[in-house]
Parts: sequence; C-alpha cells; structure tokens
Amino acid sequence: MSQSQNHTNLQRVQILELLALGQDSDLYRVAFVDDSPQQQHLVARKFRRRNTINSTLEVMFQLVRANKSYFVAILEDIPVIVAPYYGNGNIKCYLSRVPEPFRIQLITSVASELRKLHERDFVHGHIAPENILVDNDGQVVITNAQLEIVIRWEVSSGQETVPLPASWQYRPQEELREPQDADRKSPYSKAGDVFSFAAVAYEILVEPLPCSKRDAIRRLMHGAHMLSSVHRPDDHIWAILEPCFREDPTRRPSMIEVERSLRASLPCHE
Repeated sequence: MSQSQNHTNLQRVQILELLALGQDSDLYRVAFVDDSPQQQHLVARKFRRRNTINSTLEVMFQLVRANKSYFVAILEDIPVIVAPYYGNGNIKCYLSRVPEPFRIQLITSVASELRKLHERDFVHGHIAPENILVDNDGQVVITNAQLEIVIRWEVSSGQETVPLPASWQYRPQEELREPQDADRKSPYSKAGDVFSFAAVAYEILVEPLPCSKRDAIRRLMHGAHMLSSVHRPDDHIWAILEPCFREDPTRRPSMIEVERSLRASLPCHE
C-alpha cells in the first residue's frame, strides 16, 4: 500500500493543547475534527522534519497493527501517530500516588508489558519514563515503540558525528558509542531494552540517575553509571537489577527472566 493510499481514508484531528516540546517532535492533546473536543482524550506526536515523517510512517502503521490503541491520523496535513491520552501522565509523574511498598509491583507491571512487546518480536528502543504511561485504572502502558530508533537513524544519516540519544541516562553503552558500520546506524536490541528497564526501575526505587553534561562525558569515557552504593534497593531486588546493567549485552537476562524474578519477590508471589 502506498503512502498516498494510506493517507486517503485517515481521520483528521485538531490541536486542543500543546503538551510538550521535544528535540525532534512535539506532543499535543488532540480531538477528532468532527467530534466534540470535550469527549476526546487523545495525544498526537508530530514530527518536525519531513524526512522523519516519511521514515516513520511505516513504523506508525506497524505500531497500529501491533497495538490496537494506536492509530494514524492527519494533523495539519501531516500524518501523526495518535494514542489515548492518560491523565495520570508518565510513571515518574504517577510516583507521588504510589506508596514505596507498592513500587516493586509497579516496576513488575512495566517488566510484564515490556516482556509482551519482546514476545511480539518488537525492540522498543527508548524505554524511559516519558514512554511509560499509567492509565486511569493504574495500569502501565508502554508507548512509542521503535519511533526513537527511526528518528535517530534519520538524524544520524550522513552525519560524521552522531549526537547522544534522547534520555541517554537510560541507555546502554552500545547505544551511546559512535556507530561503526557504514550506514551509521546505532544498534538497538532487546538486551538494550533490558538495560533501560533496569535504569528506570532504579530511578523508581532509589534515586534519579546522574544526567548532567559531566555525567554524560563520564559515561562515554568509562561506560558504567556511577550508581550509589549507599542508596540501593534491598539485596534481593538489586540482585535482579544488577545483571541487567552488564556491559556485554549477551550476558543480560531476558525480560521473561526479569519479570519472573520480580514476581517471585512480590508478597504472596503474585
């Protein structure tokens, strides 16, 4: 199916509110053009560069096929990926409502959703708090799978120097290094998602990850995060997360293993 054919029957949406400005794209709360805005709870990601829009279009349709809550629509004559709008926001925004004893259960839910994505043979490519949302029932929803991969490949195409990826503090070392292959594409993998999951879990359970420019330089030079040896989750949870931070991607556990271990740590082994 050609892109022009894809556009023919797409619904149109209109902007209700700007939610966030990003480096390569912006987020808007939107509504269908023909419906009452008060009845709509949708969010659209609009890319700024025409090349990025063309590159991500097929990924948008792949996401729709993999997740029925997504769809592609037209915003100001540009195709955009549209998803439900969740008033609870992302997982970091939601934390203030979650007592500390229940945060293990929260990250276990994230592990479960990421495991399901991997079982469908999807690499996410950008597991970070802003892409982990919480719906009105308190259920975790992972969004924007693979979009960051395409955006970064588009940005790095033909460039001598590839910039650090968005939310670099959650990324494994192999995604921070300069690409070595001829097409200048940074590697993405399920093992990379596992590292990123552990980084998000560490923030939820312990403290924010180092994320200053100085910290970025340190990571590029030395690889590992300077994680606190004082402020850590209990030994059992740390024993689950620590292998996820291994520098060698092939030695990291799968999300199936991580989820299983986390569930075993929950009260009553949920």
